[in-house]
Formats: sequence, C-alpha cells, structure tokens
Amino acid sequence: MQPGFDLRIASMKKALAEVVMPAVDGSNSAAVEQLHLVMGSLDLLQEQMEYANWFEIVDGRSMIAMAGEVAAAIGAPLGPDVQSAMASVEGLGSRHDVTLSALRAANSALRESLSEAIEGILAQADDATAKAIARIVLDLSADQASRERAFVAKTGFDVFPHSLKSIPEALRASPAA
Repeated sequence: MQPGFDLRIASMKKALAEVVMPAVDGSNSAAVEQLHLVMGSLDLLQEQMEYANWFEIVDGRSMIAMAGEVAAAIGAPLGPDVQSAMASVEGLGSRHDVTLSALRAANSALRESLSEAIEGILAQADDATAKAIARIVLDLSADQASRERAFVAKTGFDVFPHSLKSIPEALRASPAA
C-alpha cells in the first residue's frame, strides 16, 4: 500500500520539527526562519492539495461565465481565441484523466485570451458598454479574490481574516461552482 500525500507531508513536518529543528544552530536566524517557512509551506500544501483540482475547475468556469457575460454585454462573441480557450477549459474540466497542470495551463490560456479580448473591446467601447464590462469584471474578480484568499488563508497574512471563508465555502459560494 502506498502512503497518501497527507501521511507523507505529515512525516516530513515531523522530521523537520523533531530532527532538523533541534539540530539547527539557534543563533543562525536565517536558517531558523527558512525552516519555519518550509514547515509552514508544507502545512499550506497539505491543505491546498485537497482542493487544487476543484479550485482550478471553478476558476475556469468562472472565466467562462465572465466571457459569456461580456459577450452578452456587447452582443457578439469574443472571438475564436476565446472560444477555443473556453472549449479547452470546458473539455478538460469535465474529464477525470486530466492533470492539475493541464487544467492550470488551460485556465491560463483562457485568462490571457479573455484579457486580450476585453482590452480590445474596451479600447473601442462607448462609456455605457465600458462601464457594464467593468462591472462584470469587478463582480467576478471579487469572487475570484475570495477563492484565492481562502486558498492561502493558512499563511496568516490576510489583512481581513474575519472575512475569510474556508476553502470549501469559497469554492461552493462561487456562481460558477
């Protein structure tokens, strides 16, 4: 039986805390700091790995929703690059045999093509259309920011921790979920 990721990460954290940390010279503040950063990063990875696939699928669906809303606002499709990137994200997001890196790459391509399309539209849009598109982008960006804040909450660096959602709550709360 192969040990799961959780067990392997827990073993690494235990080894760092019980073997490596006591062996590090306490006067070497850089080494102690780096050791704590590695241990914290392992904690973060341990939490994130459970939700990484779900996060990417929701992120892709959110961008597809944004593309649909922007297309509706201008009354036209956003172009072949966006359509192709959307099809890729939709296709990969519905399969079980896809790596996380493939989902991330597809999302990245969609984000880039969607951003370029929106920039091109805004360069030629009248004020009302530009405001409508800005509202669409801001609304869906707030949803994205909520997911991203939840995903890294364990770092303890959020300036508004009282408003953080858990990772599952943030993913479920997304209109694209």
